[in-house]
Amino acid sequence: MASLDILAADQACGDCVYALPEESRHDLVERMESRYSMRQLTYMKEMGMGNDRYQLIDIDNGDKVITAAEAVKGFKGTWVPDGN
Repeated sequence: MASLDILAADQACGDCVYALPEESRHDLVERMESRYSMRQLTYMKEMGMGNDRYQLIDIDNGDKVITAAEAVKGFKGTWVPDGN
């Protein structure tokens, strides 16, 4: 993700994680939710630190506007914690 708006970029990343298939996202979602990461995004919005509305633009395919589900389509992997 890239944006001049950190909240929009973080929101898009979170939305893409939730758009992953369950078997690929389970551990990461558990970690995100145990650390209240989505609450951090709402607090950023409350503080005026950006906008949580965004468009995903696929720059590899003619700047087509895509959904989070389209962005993660075909993902074949799992998230492995680094111990932090």
